[in-house]
Amino acid sequence: LGVLVAVHEWGHFIAARVSGVRIYEFAIGFGPRLWTYWQKNGTDYTIRAFPLGGFVNLKGMQPEDPATPDGVNGRRPAERALIYLGGPLMNMI
Repeated sequence: LGVLVAVHEWGHFIAARVSGVRIYEFAIGFGPRLWTYWQKNGTDYTIRAFPLGGFVNLKGMQPEDPATPDGVNGRRPAERALIYLGGPLMNMI
């Protein structure tokens, strides 16, 4: 399950990176942060306490976030769709 989650989240991560969206965190698991195994270009790569999923924390993901050029909500609809579909596409590949 962990490999499937990592591949899925990596798809979102790559699509966001290619689209120029700021990525705060790439995490495997949920809950409290246990370990930050790498920090690069302002992105934390972390392991969380409950290994039943994962997430990619992108700038502009929350509805209250202002639209900025480096946020998801500031991207064109086609770019947002690519970011949201990146995970399932990677799982299919």
